[in-house]
Amino acid sequence: MSEDNTAELERDFDFGAAIGASRAARGQKLTVYIPSKTKDNVEFGTQRMWVLKAFDLLAKIGGGASAVVTEGVWLNAENDQTVREETVLVYTYCEDADKLIANCPAL
Repeated sequence: MSEDNTAELERDFDFGAAIGASRAARGQKLTVYIPSKTKDNVEFGTQRMWVLKAFDLLAKIGGGASAVVTEGVWLNAENDQTVREETVLVYTYCEDADKLIANCPAL
């Protein structure tokens, strides 16, 4: 990379302004991971209920919530078997620490 290109990369860039954002980036991201299986590789069948509960709780904390379905695997160290599952990540952005603290018991 030339010196000119390095200087170009080092200048300040306001991404929000570049895309026309009307406000600054929000606070910390809070994510709740909701599994679909037990450690014994058995689907527990209530994942959707927990996703809906997480939506309600995180909306109280951050004013809204979104979810992403992911696929993953983890090792059950008790039996050395892998568990493959779809995990739902429900998340919000926290700006107001008081709302987070008030709702911590429900987490």
